[in-house]
Amino acid sequence: MRHRWPPRNTIIRTRSRPGDFCEHRGNRRLWWLEYDREVMDAHRIAAADMWGSSGSLRRRRIIRAEFLVGVAGCLVLGVLCLVRGEGWVVIVGVWLVGAGANYVPLALHANSLMRPGALERELAGTDLRRELRRAGVHQLWIAVPFALAIQTLTRRRS
Repeated sequence: MRHRWPPRNTIIRTRSRPGDFCEHRGNRRLWWLEYDREVMDAHRIAAADMWGSSGSLRRRRIIRAEFLVGVAGCLVLGVLCLVRGEGWVVIVGVWLVGAGANYVPLALHANSLMRPGALERELAGTDLRRELRRAGVHQLWIAVPFALAIQTLTRRRS
């Protein structure tokens, strides 16, 4: 007999934010949807990336510059590929434009976190070691075209 996880009719409690519980009755699909909401938070990705291991001002400036160069570089190269390219180069252009669009919310959040004390307030009460461990996985969402941009827009509207 094949074992299912989670077993049917069990209550699963997941946490998307500290102190925020969500209950599901043995439905694996709903549990994974809740997990995806937690992962795709551009504000947390930017904050964890800017803090790093020490939270130095130099690191914050480098990460902000990385996000700004990511926006400009990906969008310019993507548009250039779309205008001048043929065949698979157009597909690469669409992917670059999508990756550049993902850098926009990260750059905006990085700018807002540069104010004195803003990054510390954002990370207050979070498990910093956990955030840093998962920072690399979180940043993989940048490679999915338009994923962070769409998620940020839908989160602001709701």
